[in-house]
Amino acid sequence: MLALIAIIVVVVLVVVANGDDDDPVIPRYTPSFTYTPRTPYTPPTGGTGARVPLDFVGVWKGTGYQGSSTWQVQYNLLTTIGTVRYTSGSDCMGTLRPEEGATSTTATYRITIVSGSCMSGYVTFRKVSDTSLRFEEKRTPTSTPVATGTVRK
Repeated sequence: MLALIAIIVVVVLVVVANGDDDDPVIPRYTPSFTYTPRTPYTPPTGGTGARVPLDFVGVWKGTGYQGSSTWQVQYNLLTTIGTVRYTSGSDCMGTLRPEEGATSTTATYRITIVSGSCMSGYVTFRKVSDTSLRFEEKRTPTSTPVATGTVRK
């Protein structure tokens, strides 16, 4: 037994004496690309950046009058964008972008027709009450109205 312990001690001493103190070589990984972060998303605005008061926000439905003809209209108004849909006769749809200069009682949007043969132009809303707006549609911001009406929330 003593001989076995002596052999183990000799082996340990030989290993310790001949031991290599150098750390093993570990290859390092170097990526073959660089990371470029994406540009942050910026949501679209109403074009000009104009905004209208919250009193105008909502779904407004009513009747429009143009000469001797009448038609149904629905305006979906937000502070920075909106949509319009005309029914009865011509079925048209368009987008609305607010113009600068809105007040607590008046707001003007630019109408861009995207389907149908209705006129693009401008619509000015005047607040009658919390649930009623009077509107005038014009070809240009300063021209005389070509259509008028009232819509309700």
